[in-house]
Amino acid sequence: MIRFAALASLLLLPGCESKPKPKEEKTMELESVKYIGWSESVSVEGRNIVHTKIEYEYDNPTSSVPSRQSTKKILDGSVTADQVAALDKLVRESGFLDLKDRYGAPEGHRYYPYRIEVTYKGQPKKTVEVRSNPEYEGQPEAFKKVESHLMKLSESARNK
Repeated sequence: MIRFAALASLLLLPGCESKPKPKEEKTMELESVKYIGWSESVSVEGRNIVHTKIEYEYDNPTSSVPSRQSTKKILDGSVTADQVAALDKLVRESGFLDLKDRYGAPEGHRYYPYRIEVTYKGQPKKTVEVRSNPEYEGQPEAFKKVESHLMKLSESARNK
């Protein structure tokens, strides 16, 4: 009986009470990650990857306004499930999902647009836009990491 009383008193000590297990967080499934720049784009949707480049032509070499543009698809391929999982992990752990919606030049100033859109199944799309202009803040580190990872995925898929 003394053993039982000692055991019971240990169980009732502060800090020793059992706590309910936290509910498991519902896992989000990555649907797509899209990088859209002023001269190229890379899109991973499911296990499909598409990389396009936009080529601009200028009749007047001193003009900043192109006369024509053409889009060239340089990749229409696939990535592995492990590559998609690594991309998902990078998006989550880099802090990308916590970034502001917009960085760089304010409205009305000249800039080159860069945007990354991340979509998880059943969740609103997370879009981060960087308006590149050397007079204003640059790309956040998490944006650079996701952009770089997408470019490496494209290169890897082209070199299969």
